[in-house]
This record gives sequence, structure tokens and C-alpha cells, in this order.
Amino acid sequence: MFEELRTEYQRTMHDVQLEREEKEYCQPVMYVAENGQNTYDFQRWKRHRSPSRYYTMLYGILGGVTSKRILPVLVALIGFTVLVCIYQQACLENPNLVTVQLPLTPFELTAPALGLLLVFRSDNAYGRFKEGSELAWEITTSIRSAMRRLLAWTSAAHIPESERLAAKELIHGCCLLHGWIMNEHLRCSDDSCPVLYSHEDLLTAALGPGAFDAREDWAHGEMLTPYLGIEALSAGASQRLPSLTDQELIAFDESLATVTEDLGKCEALLRTPIPLGYTRSIVRFLWVWLSFLPFALTRAFCGFQAGTWWEGKVDEPWPLVVASVGLIAAIFLSIEDIAIQHEEPFAVLPLGYQHDWLCRDLAISQRLLGRRPRRQLDDAVGSVRSTAATSSSRAVRGPPRMDRVGDVRLQRLDRLQELKELRDAGQLTEYEYYRQRQAELAEL
Repeated sequence: MFEELRTEYQRTMHDVQLEREEKEYCQPVMYVAENGQNTYDFQRWKRHRSPSRYYTMLYGILGGVTSKRILPVLVALIGFTVLVCIYQQACLENPNLVTVQLPLTPFELTAPALGLLLVFRSDNAYGRFKEGSELAWEITTSIRSAMRRLLAWTSAAHIPESERLAAKELIHGCCLLHGWIMNEHLRCSDDSCPVLYSHEDLLTAALGPGAFDAREDWAHGEMLTPYLGIEALSAGASQRLPSLTDQELIAFDESLATVTEDLGKCEALLRTPIPLGYTRSIVRFLWVWLSFLPFALTRAFCGFQAGTWWEGKVDEPWPLVVASVGLIAAIFLSIEDIAIQHEEPFAVLPLGYQHDWLCRDLAISQRLLGRRPRRQLDDAVGSVRSTAATSSSRAVRGPPRMDRVGDVRLQRLDRLQELKELRDAGQLTEYEYYRQRQAELAEL
């Protein structure tokens, strides 16, 4: 029995240490830790429903983000209650002072109404949070489907190499669009949320190099919206991938259409809060209710110690009044603040990590599907060299110009293979590799 209690204690302390290291208790939505690791997997769900949660979550009473947010208001209410108690004590010592006390009945009658208002507010805030979370994942899923379709369709043997490179640029544009939506458009639009790629890069990846005139007003993204980026990707697919069938282009455009629809719903959530009159009325009602509560409790707690263990040990109930007001205020203010934090879902959802996960899966897919075109290119190089060797062994004499064309073609293919090796060795970036490869293919 002692060993079981000791094991449970050690496990609980270990969970508390993990909570402190990950600082999850400071997050209103605990999906990932601050370093982006330790996401909710099977082990995390097991810890989430573990009985030790009753102990590990106690730290958040003082260190949680909600407790820190309501602390100034809570301190102000407690200070006001202390002043009320001091005044009531002065009234007991000096009968000439006016005693300010209120009956407890109005608070008993209005407490259920206040609770219903807070619950209704929290329920609507959670509904907005749930809808925002679903829309964000639908945007990610739709863009992932669009990229998957381009990767799969352009990996066929009949697709020219130039269109494969164009598809890679379009896929890169989809990734840029997703990062822009998640890291800037839905979260903030100032320098506190930096974007890894400029909007000009998105248009260049969608429409191709040279198709975009980088003017000053466009360079700063003043005229570019996510919808224009989606249109550029749709136009780029139809113009730069002529080998795709109409059904394939329609399927790709449907994925982008889903992104457009979900993005519009996200903007509706972002620009249409819960009616401000309702929110302001709750806050004002809560302030008035909590501010007048000490005047009612001082009267209700007077003489409470008679006939109890406290009789003769506590002369006045002021400490109990201060503690009661602080506890009641902490409960009501926490509920209201949690609703405020979840009303705007995109500020608390892990949108940046969703973009990182999408880029990670894209890199793995490109490495997987990139092996086949590489083998095909090696086969093409071997075929050209074999043809040249056979023609020379047979002593077939052709026009000198054709020999020079064959030599140039072999040089271009060797150069393509050399570019791949430089790219794999890390001496060339993906952008430099695509540009130089495009030039070599144009010569071929």
C-alpha cells in the first residue's frame, strides 16, 4: 500500500514538473507547448484524463493566464472590501457614523440571473471557438488536398519536366498562401507577426518568373489579398499546366474554392463579435454586483460566530467577508475572462504550428515523389549516351551539325545532374535550383 502511494506521488510530481517545463498551464488552449512539441497524442490524452489532474492543475490557480489577467481587478475588489470592513468597524466604535449595509435578498435573487448571463456568454464564445477551429483545419485540409493533387498528377511519365517544375512552384505558392492566412491574415496585420515570404513571392510562384511586375505598391502588399492569391494560383494552374485534363483542373479549383469559402467564414468571425451591448452589460452588471456585495456580507456575517467554534476566538467577521468576496469575485471574473479569450478563436488557436506541420508533410511528400523523376532523368541520360555510343560503334556518319547537337544535349543533361547533386549537397537553395534548372530545360 505504501509503495502504491509512493508511486502515485512520484508520478504526480513528474506531471507537475512537465506542466511547469511546458508552461501549458499559462495557455487558455492547451494544444502544444511553447516549443511546438508535445502535441496531443495518445500518451497526452492518457495524461489528460488521469486522476492526477486534480493535483497537477492546482498550480494554475496562481500561475494560470486567467488568474494573472483578472488579478488587478481582483486586487481592486479585495482592497475595496477591506475599506468597507474598516468603515463598518469604525461605525461599531462610533455610533454617530452612518452605517451602510444592504440586505442579502437582492443578491440572492440576482445571482442566478448573473450566472445565466455568464453561462450564455461562455457558451456562445465556445461556439465561436469551435467554429473557428473547424474552419482553420478545413483550410489546411483543402490546401493540403490541392498540393497533393498537383504532386500526384504531375508525377506521371507523360508530364513534361517544365510542367513539373511549374507544379512545384505552384505547390510552393500554396504553402505561402497557407502561411500568410495562418500567420498574418487571421491573427494580426502588424510587425508583431512576421511573414516568412513576401506577397510578391506568392504571385511569382503562382504565375511564374517574369509574370509579375514588382511595383512599389504591390511590393508592400497593399493591394494583395488572400483572395487575389487564390485567383493567381488558379490562373497559374490553368496557364502553366496544359497537360492536365479539365477534370483535374476543376478538382484543383474546387479545393481553392473551399479555401475561399472557409476564409470568408473566418473573416465573419473575426469582424463580427458577440453584440457589444451584451458584453458591456455583463461587465457593468458584474462590476456593480461585486462592488455592492461587501455591504451585504458585512451584515450577513455579523454574529455568525455565536454558537460555533469561532465564538470567543474571532471578535469581528471582517476577514471572512474579505475572503468570501475574493472567492466569489475570482469565480465570476474567471468565467467572464475565459469567455473573452475564446470569443476571438484565432488568437489562441495554434495556427502557426498548423502551417509548420503542413510544410513538414509537404517536404516529406516531395522527397518521396521526387525519386521517380530523378530515376527517369537518369534513364534519359543513359539512353542518350547509349544511342551516341551505338552510333559511333557502327561508324554511322551523319551531318556534323547533328553530332554537335547531340554533344550539347549530353552537356545539358550532365549539367542537370550536376545541379541535382549541388542541391542535395546543400550548395544550392531550392529557388536557385529551380531557376537554373528552368534555364537548362529551356535550352534542351
